[in-house]
Amino acid sequence: MTFWDSSAVVPLIVRQPLTDPAEHPLRVGGRMVVWWGSRVEHVSALGRLEREQILSSQEIEDALATLACFPATG
Repeated sequence: MTFWDSSAVVPLIVRQPLTDPAEHPLRVGGRMVVWWGSRVEHVSALGRLEREQILSSQEIEDALATLACFPATG
């Protein structure tokens, strides 16, 4: 079991250079554990990517839809 912070989870939501390395532990059967408040950090990180014009508004909407598919825990 591995604790995942936002810097590891966001590349799972939107394609980034770190996406492949971030996906590897999940492909080999790892279990994802995140902090209950991480969703706020994820949304903030996506907002930063939009402000920096790395992602378009449509990409942000798609990413938020993907994020909504992850179960919230806490």
